[in-house]
Amino acid sequence: MLIDDKALARFWDKVLKDNNSECWLWLASTDTSGYGIFRVNGRLQKAHRFSYQIHFGRISSLCVLHKCDEPLCVNPNHLFLGTAKENSEDRDKKNRGCLPYQIGKRYQALTAEQAQEVRRLYSTGNYSQRQLAKEFGVSQAPIFNVIHLEGGY
Repeated sequence: MLIDDKALARFWDKVLKDNNSECWLWLASTDTSGYGIFRVNGRLQKAHRFSYQIHFGRISSLCVLHKCDEPLCVNPNHLFLGTAKENSEDRDKKNRGCLPYQIGKRYQALTAEQAQEVRRLYSTGNYSQRQLAKEFGVSQAPIFNVIHLEGGY
């Protein structure tokens, strides 16, 4: 697929390279599983696949997996190729199978009290978003939302 400069500029406008995190977070549209989506040449494409392609070239029919296990991450250093079977095995190994109450949710929710605690801890400068995500048992996406988006809990 040929990628023009306008598409690249639109892509990078939607990416946050936060100094407190190794992940580069997608800030725009997502699918129902919480993965970033991006329109290229009239076709919707997952943002992490687009990032892999612009950094490493053609993907073909392989899956693009996350080492960091963050669906919104588009950092090419956190992405690797695998078959559909390897993708399923990676998901199962990381216990990311979809539980019935999670179906249709973009990411795990934090309570208002947890969100307040996340903000307090993050403001000390002693915790990265990744550390807070691990501490609260969620992916990095809700931590980012709580810290950076109004009403993000």
